[in-house]
Amino acid sequence: MTSLVLICAAVLAANLEVELQTVAGESQRGELVAISTDEITLATTDGQRRWPLVDVLDIASAKAPAPQGPPGVLVALRDGSRVRATNYTTSSDVAQIELVDGAKLSLPIAAVHWVRWEPARAGEGVAAGEGGAAGPSDNDWQQFVERATEADLLVVRKKDEVDSVDGQIGDVGAETVALAFDDERLDVNRKKIVGLIYYRAQDAAPAAPLAKLQTADGSVWAAKNLTLAEAGFALETTAGAKVDVPVAALVRIDFSQGKVLYLSDLEWDAAQSQRTPYFGPPMPLDAAVDPYAPQRDRAFEGGELTLGRKTFRKGLALHSRTRLVFRLPEDYRRLTAVVGIDDRLSDQGNVKLEIVGDEKTLLSAVVKGGDPPLPLELDVSGVRRLTITVDFGDAQDVADHLDLCDLRIIK
Repeated sequence: MTSLVLICAAVLAANLEVELQTVAGESQRGELVAISTDEITLATTDGQRRWPLVDVLDIASAKAPAPQGPPGVLVALRDGSRVRATNYTTSSDVAQIELVDGAKLSLPIAAVHWVRWEPARAGEGVAAGEGGAAGPSDNDWQQFVERATEADLLVVRKKDEVDSVDGQIGDVGAETVALAFDDERLDVNRKKIVGLIYYRAQDAAPAAPLAKLQTADGSVWAAKNLTLAEAGFALETTAGAKVDVPVAALVRIDFSQGKVLYLSDLEWDAAQSQRTPYFGPPMPLDAAVDPYAPQRDRAFEGGELTLGRKTFRKGLALHSRTRLVFRLPEDYRRLTAVVGIDDRLSDQGNVKLEIVGDEKTLLSAVVKGGDPPLPLELDVSGVRRLTITVDFGDAQDVADHLDLCDLRIIK
């Protein structure tokens, strides 16, 4: 296993108060004392406690930092890291990324998967790209990323639509991006570009990180090494990026890799998933055109998902009628969640919830506003296609804001 060592004295000097969650659902708050390759130690009101690392889901800062302002660029690395930045340029096969906190990161271009300018955040609609050009929705962007091609893709705005151009992407400058195709070279104005995707033949699967560290600016770093000095965390990603993270910027360290997958972190099958308003035809799952499109890790009203006076960092918010289809990876045995109409709706809302694994119905239930939260634990052993349907209840679609909190599959 990759070494993970946190210096105990430095942690204490940083006075880092965290909340620890276990795979079994236990929660404990305390000061982080030590982390090794085998266990995590907290100083709690009942004294020091230790947990085997294999049983730990995550640790989160007890003092959640305020989100930082919107960045100009989202950079996806091939190791699964997502870097929010203010600028991205390249020269001579080296990418230069300016981070939100002002730090600069240099990486081989081969470590970069794609770059998206002014990405739309969940529930905020389609953001404008440089110069005011609107960018694609999350679903549309994912389709560009998954497109089968043997060339780089430059995603551009053409009048009222977003399209892509195949070619070989060259240097990304402050004002233009070089693109070679059909023995020609074109310098494309960056104001017309909403993103770029690098092609890599026979791309090897990235090494599994030991942990993923999330920061206040929305970046997620796939860490293979993580140390803590008095000023903050120093990490190295599996792609070789070396980054310093101030303690005050820490949101969460996720140790669930290989143990747990949250469905809000998975992409649903866009071709088979849809939302159907009570009046009108089915619509694409696009937050830009539908205020009731599925929300990841947030409620429809904004903020955290809330059930039974408890808030949840992870989950999905779905409005009737929505059907989501997921392709599950192998070797996961259980699906767990806490389900209910969001607390903000009081006793309103009435939906029919159905969960189907392949062709077998795993759950069929009516969920009403004002009911206590419904805990779920379903056997998904061998299931590869999971369908979640939130259908209309007795009140048409009024206040049908269903939260599926901590919706996850577990090995």
